[in-house]
Amino acid sequence: MMTKFVVLCLFAALFIQMSFGQHTEADCLLELKEGLCRMDLPRYYFDGKACKQFSYGGCDGNANNFETLEECVSICHK
Repeated sequence: MMTKFVVLCLFAALFIQMSFGQHTEADCLLELKEGLCRMDLPRYYFDGKACKQFSYGGCDGNANNFETLEECVSICHK
């Protein structure tokens, strides 16, 4: 019984990650939000014309925050 519960939890976590981990073109319309924390992570955002690099603090950001330039370009330059 415990094994079934663990497997169910793993599938639920995977489904949630897949659902919320997808960027959409609407994310590109959000304003830059660097976040309040101090991790200084290199990320990319779309400014309405081009993808640009910024330093993400690691928390309190928004979805206009892409890990790679390629990801930003593929979603926002359509």
